[in-house]
Amino acid sequence: MVKAKILVVDDAAFMRMVLREMLVSDGFEVVAEGGNGAEAVQLYKQLKPIWSRWTSLCLRWTELPR
Repeated sequence: MVKAKILVVDDAAFMRMVLREMLVSDGFEVVAEGGNGAEAVQLYKQLKPIWSRWTSLCLRWTELPR
């Protein structure tokens, strides 16, 4: 079975830590973490995932919070 590679993004470091621990304990691989939308886009472009699901409000790339 192929392990899912996860990019965790949240503005709260504590929440990123909680999500990372939950995902890793369930067998997923957290490949990167971001603290805001701009970091998320940069990491997304760098990691080039095959599939993604944006679960938060969709914003135009130019309106992402920094």
